[in-house]
Amino acid sequence: MSKYKSILLVIFYFLLFVSMGFKNDLNDLRNSLYFSTLEYPIYVEFLKKNSLYVFILSILIGFILVLDLYLNNLKIIYNKYAFLFFFLLIFFIFRSFYVDYEFGLKLVQSFFIYLSIFLIISKIIYAYGISDNNKIFLLSINFFSIFYSVICFVSYLSGYGFVEGNIRYFGVTIHPNYMGVNLAICSFILLFNMVVLNFKYNFLFLLFALYLLLLTGSRNSLVLFSISLVLLCLYNKNYWIKFFSVIFISVFSFYLYLIKDSDQFDRGIGGQNTRAEAWYNMIEMIEKNPLLGFGYFQGDSENSYMRVAIAFGLPVALLFVFLLITLVFYYNKQKKLDKSNYSLLGFCLLFGILSSAFFEGFLMDIWSLPKVFLLILIFLAVNRVNSQIRYN
Repeated sequence: MSKYKSILLVIFYFLLFVSMGFKNDLNDLRNSLYFSTLEYPIYVEFLKKNSLYVFILSILIGFILVLDLYLNNLKIIYNKYAFLFFFLLIFFIFRSFYVDYEFGLKLVQSFFIYLSIFLIISKIIYAYGISDNNKIFLLSINFFSIFYSVICFVSYLSGYGFVEGNIRYFGVTIHPNYMGVNLAICSFILLFNMVVLNFKYNFLFLLFALYLLLLTGSRNSLVLFSISLVLLCLYNKNYWIKFFSVIFISVFSFYLYLIKDSDQFDRGIGGQNTRAEAWYNMIEMIEKNPLLGFGYFQGDSENSYMRVAIAFGLPVALLFVFLLITLVFYYNKQKKLDKSNYSLLGFCLLFGILSSAFFEGFLMDIWSLPKVFLLILIFLAVNRVNSQIRYN
């Protein structure tokens, strides 16, 4: 791949993640009874208000990158995981249109958004092979993680990101759990690239991200980060990295023990909105229509997999879980075969995100940072043998 196209690919990935990390939820904020006092600095508001245009720009850059490739050859790389994902999405669309036309339209929009990303990434892999793409992908998400951490930390130092009467850090989102998940993903990416790729300058930005992550008080986000970190320690062959990871895990765990009773992680005694209660309510919803679901998301959102079952029925939810499990096995096998940094990152981060999804419903969001990470992990899950370089 030429230097010019490599730069375009970096910009494509970077802008794509920026549009997800700063999605426009300002209307939700204004209509909220609880979080109306939450304010963002002017640069965060600018990013949110223009997140759709940032996304459109990223897609335009992506298609500029692959336009000449499609003119020469319409073929794309075969990806069974992506095809199964789109099959499920098409089923979601038809099921939703039957009961909720507006929600069905949103799913149609998401279909074309995801398809655009897929067509760009698949053509890049088909034309240039997956190795070059993955190296650029690792660099791009590192740039984004630095950018996101700095923006959030500067916003925090300016006094933004908090709701009156609530000590938890909301950051640049409308809920501390959303903020925590985003920061957990960025923290692991920064840590991974620091210890595996020797990006030493990541250390400062990692401290920013981890500090803000703890301020969110999101226990679910700690699950995502901790599981990804433990897997990195277990599966990386470099003993120095293992040693560093063990030290890091020990220090981090000790710090968590010290702050376990802090106000950020205190939900009070006898709280009514516990996950156990939410899961019980969700199970009751599934029992009312177990085969086809209700055709749209409703009720609690504390479990991604049960949200699928509520909306589209247990058989479809099981097929969705099957897709994710086979994806985990793919990355587990791939990290052994090609020993690439990307495969190890993909395995650790995927396992962390899917574990975290037991406690939050973000996998079924139409537009979110963890959702787009999952999509790209699906779109990059191709047979290495068939993804050979075809163009210079």
